[in-house]
Amino acid sequence: MSHETDPTDTHPEVKRILRLIPVVDKFGLDIDDFLFNLRLAVTRKYNSDHGTQYTPGHITEYNSVRNWLIAQGYSFEEADTMQNSNYWDNPDVLMSAPLIRGARELTLALRREKKNIYPTTSRDPQLNEMTRRQLRLYLGWIPEENLRIRLDGDPDKHGFKGRTAEEEEFGVFFENYPPHAGEILLQADTHVAICPYYPSYELEYPEVVSNPRVIKLPSLGMLAEALDPFMPRLH
Repeated sequence: MSHETDPTDTHPEVKRILRLIPVVDKFGLDIDDFLFNLRLAVTRKYNSDHGTQYTPGHITEYNSVRNWLIAQGYSFEEADTMQNSNYWDNPDVLMSAPLIRGARELTLALRREKKNIYPTTSRDPQLNEMTRRQLRLYLGWIPEENLRIRLDGDPDKHGFKGRTAEEEEFGVFFENYPPHAGEILLQADTHVAICPYYPSYELEYPEVVSNPRVIKLPSLGMLAEALDPFMPRLH
């Protein structure tokens, strides 16, 4: 692999992942906001609908959009329904989400190393076919049968990734949301790379980020640069 030289300026958490790749066979990859920038797509759609100027950084947790809608005058019940139907679970919004910088390089590198990679999402089961289409369009080298998504009749959205990580025996799971990372750590004996990792997580999720199996990866692009020497640098 291209990281064999392991330059001395490589981030220590990137080095941890690079050491794991040769000895791990199965990798779980979160889809929303790890592979695809859903927060960007949601804020673009919301701003277009309401004439606002939110940025992805304004989404600090899942219900941020609901709170914005309440501020616009919608009732709690209306806002709770709309944040899903109009935004988080809207197929058009999901399909408009661009790849995160580094998603292409990471998945290609893992495929080159003959690793098994499993996009894993707690999306609504009704989004199964749309999710397959999205992966075919943007990351077509990932075997379609490797997608792990909730089935009809499975209401356990919060615990789905942890259950899947345990059943599939993932060695590493890449996850963007610390509460989901916590569930994975509880249910499965796997390393969890939280990416993107923000320093604020030290105060917000201390029990999760203090786990020795957590890898604190600031950006996917940082890992991709170590995996692909031809990737353009942004710094």
